[in-house]
Amino acid sequence: GIVVVGDLVGQGSAQEQAVVGDTPNLAARLQALAEPGAVLIAEATKRLLGRTFELKSLGPRVVKGFGAEVIAWAVLRDAENVSRFDASHSLGMTPFVGREHEVAMLLDRWRNATDGEGQVALLSGEAGIGKSRILAALRERISDEPHIAIRYQCSPHHINDAFYPLTSHIRQAARFVDGESPGAKLDKLEALIARSASDATDIAPVLASLLLIPFEGRYPPLEMAPSEQKERTIAALNALFERLTKDAPVLALLEDAHWIDPTSLDAFGRLIDRIPSLRALLLITFRPEFLAPWVGRAHVASLQLSRFGRRQAIAMVERVAGGKGLAPEVLEQIVAKTDGVPLFLEELTKTVLESGLLREVAGTYALASALTPLAIPSTLQDALMARLDRLAPVKEIAQIGAAIGREFSYRLLEAVSPIKGPTLQSALGQLMAAELIHERGSPPEATYVFKHALVQDTAYASLLRSRRARLHADIARALEQRSANQSDAAPATIAHHYSEAGLAEPAARYWLAAAELALSRSAQTEAERYVDAGLAQVSRLADGSDRQSLELSLQIARANVLMLLKGYAAAETLAALTEAKRLLDGGFGSDLQRFTVLNGLCSANHQAARLDPALALAREIIEVANREKDTTYLMIGYRLQGVMLYYMGRNREALKSFAHAERYRDPVRHRPLSYRFGVDPGLDILAFKTLALLQLGLIGQADRVREEIRAELATHGHAPTVATFTFLSDMVAEDLLGNHLACERIGSALAAYCAEHQLEQIRTIVAEYRTCTRAILEPTIENIRVWRSAHEVILGFGGMCDESEYGAQLAEILLSAGDSVGAETALREAFAFVEQSGELYWLAELHRVDGQIALRRGPDRARAETCFQRAIDVARGQEARLLELRAAIDLARLWRDAGSAHDPRALLQSILAEIEGEGTRDVRNARALLAEIE
Repeated sequence: GIVVVGDLVGQGSAQEQAVVGDTPNLAARLQALAEPGAVLIAEATKRLLGRTFELKSLGPRVVKGFGAEVIAWAVLRDAENVSRFDASHSLGMTPFVGREHEVAMLLDRWRNATDGEGQVALLSGEAGIGKSRILAALRERISDEPHIAIRYQCSPHHINDAFYPLTSHIRQAARFVDGESPGAKLDKLEALIARSASDATDIAPVLASLLLIPFEGRYPPLEMAPSEQKERTIAALNALFERLTKDAPVLALLEDAHWIDPTSLDAFGRLIDRIPSLRALLLITFRPEFLAPWVGRAHVASLQLSRFGRRQAIAMVERVAGGKGLAPEVLEQIVAKTDGVPLFLEELTKTVLESGLLREVAGTYALASALTPLAIPSTLQDALMARLDRLAPVKEIAQIGAAIGREFSYRLLEAVSPIKGPTLQSALGQLMAAELIHERGSPPEATYVFKHALVQDTAYASLLRSRRARLHADIARALEQRSANQSDAAPATIAHHYSEAGLAEPAARYWLAAAELALSRSAQTEAERYVDAGLAQVSRLADGSDRQSLELSLQIARANVLMLLKGYAAAETLAALTEAKRLLDGGFGSDLQRFTVLNGLCSANHQAARLDPALALAREIIEVANREKDTTYLMIGYRLQGVMLYYMGRNREALKSFAHAERYRDPVRHRPLSYRFGVDPGLDILAFKTLALLQLGLIGQADRVREEIRAELATHGHAPTVATFTFLSDMVAEDLLGNHLACERIGSALAAYCAEHQLEQIRTIVAEYRTCTRAILEPTIENIRVWRSAHEVILGFGGMCDESEYGAQLAEILLSAGDSVGAETALREAFAFVEQSGELYWLAELHRVDGQIALRRGPDRARAETCFQRAIDVARGQEARLLELRAAIDLARLWRDAGSAHDPRALLQSILAEIEGEGTRDVRNARALLAEIE
């Protein structure tokens, strides 16, 4: 194409005029026609520009040196209300044939959307069937209506990049430029947000973090867990979308959803839930292998595109041929070989027209020579390859672009291309003229997109394997160089190119970086895939420190992913942590990595109710911390040790360990650890200290610690921490004290808090406690069933701790409901669990409930007395005064009712003397029983 730029300062001198183009001779001839400040283009350039600019025809001009007249056009201004996508595709798209019914249905949905009844349309069909063409046709039909168009494009190279279609859209909409400063990008981002009348102060920091743009002091740090940041990001994206719909109806296109990443799938799923109340139509295209999870909803319509019939196929061939008929035998072969696939019809017709097989005669195309069996390609790939081959001088540029991806930037292409500058632009111009690629923007900030994924696939497949590997290596290094100067280069993209280049070590490093970035976005599914890819590359490396170090880091990343996806106690999580520890024990890794692995293994064993190994690991953490003289590690180590001792029923030792941990605790300095550990580990010390004090009967001291926790939570701001320690220090504490109504009240408020902050796992645990409380207060069959179902959900997380308490409560509730057989079964299972796990803190209660069952069965008073006495002995050994008192009350009643010679008053009074505080259910029951005996 030819672009002639006239004198920009109005003087019109030849020296000050700029000429850019493939044919300097024609440019020089047109130069004389350019007025000062004017931009002139030739017909070929007009075709490439589409509707990007408003143009004025200067008509045919006689130009010296050219046999035919040349049509020139003056460029007036940017076209208004035309998206870059439509502008680049408007004159180079597949002819529109035979899809009137589908477009009519979409127009009907659009009318509903503009009236405020938001709609979603799912458009499925095989590659090349015309999905994008239907979207363009819809855009053409509503082009005169006020609306806002948004396009999200998924990519096979970014199927594991969290939020890829969304971040890609924002970068294009904000018009980011390679090499821009973070400040310039923040300015553009805020301007983009302001277009929808949004308050940038709320949304900009979240989106800047998503786009990896440094804040440079403009916003405060986002101190939150990855899961919370993910939720805020999705909320910000949805808010931005919703605010756009208030200005005008929105037509949103999500293309190629079969390549969508899991996080974006989640985000669009939530948007689809909100669409009915918005002035928006969301169109989603995908291939048949994608199972859209939204099918069947009232506001979601599904359209499956079929192949063309013969009449439609012939009509399309005629349109591609410009209305000129083709030789019948050629037409028959095209129709037969393309099998009704629109893209194949278009490409094969162009291939035949370009091949020299036909000659134009009286407005039709006739055979120029005999038609041989191999004259017309038999597959779409063959047809595309034939067209590429006829562009031999620039074919390599198409191949390089294909190696980069479906979409590639001019800057990156130039960095790896053997040709540069005007020569490269000329090559790109030829590919655009052949309608194989489309351009957005202008070099050097231009971006190019293959007309269809199959075009890219064909160009890529034509590369020799050795050349392909070299190209990927060059692309990876160019991206690596860019990433040193920019914040938005995706490590997964660099990793992909290094992997394709066969360079395992840098590939593994970048897969690790991609996994860590995905984890920071709470994109666990994507992170798991990156880890798998990294470990596959590590397996190709020779043994040595580099391999072991990379493998260790990847195994730690795998463990972090699996903890979130499947829970600490999952077999896969333990396997990853165990493998990481094996590498650490082999002499690789840092103390920080050792601490991370030991902490994970300790938590995993605790969740799996393997308390002896968990305690040993906690003590190993303390050893590492002492060696490093690191107070944070010491706090964590003593905290973990104290928790294990508590569950083992060693309350006094647990309290000492918590005291050690508190010595190293700094509430202000350690508060940011909430985002690393999921909750504030310092408050975990206080919460379990509360439970240990209650077990010891030191109720007044426990209440003072609970007040300390509440005071810190009031200013904490980290939602998972607030929910977790409200649950432990209030709800669990009240449950331990037997205050079930208070437990229900706290649980109700806490459930609402968890729902508001989308803390699903904590909400589920709270729900289980609430159903337990209802079953205690009203032991009906239905309440028990609901509680057991809720508990099954908890077990689904992989956690087994607290099963002894669950077993004791279930047995006692079943007994209250009259199911003594079920109660005995539950109790036997709980005793077996205690034997296997070492979880002894609720063992006294198991023996006490066993005595209750004995009283119902027979009654067997002798056995009941033995069980109650055993419960008292176990509780006394643990100094668990509340549980000791609970068992003593049952034994005292048994003595009283049986007229025993034993003195129940002495039994109860001796235990009450050890308990600090009068406000618990068990203390009140003991006082009431003493009054009865008197």
